[in-house]
Amino acid sequence: MRQLFKDTMTATEKIDEIVKDCSTQGWDGYDGEPISQGTAELAKLIAGILSLRSDDKWDAVPCPGGEIDIINEGESKLVSVIEFER
Repeated sequence: MRQLFKDTMTATEKIDEIVKDCSTQGWDGYDGEPISQGTAELAKLIAGILSLRSDDKWDAVPCPGGEIDIINEGESKLVSVIEFER
């Protein structure tokens, strides 16, 4: 797993990597829920809006519940994104 804020990838680029690495059950070596393409698309939309509205550097982190957390560099702001089935 990458360390936060240690490279030049944007949050949206990291979300693409998250989908590649975390799209199967147990991706975390335990029982991690897969990150869906819908969750990734929603997270990219939110990350894009946050980057337009703030000078903060944003990062994306997969979570074992199938969500993607979007945090700022100071880790004082957090958005947790998951797609709900209709």
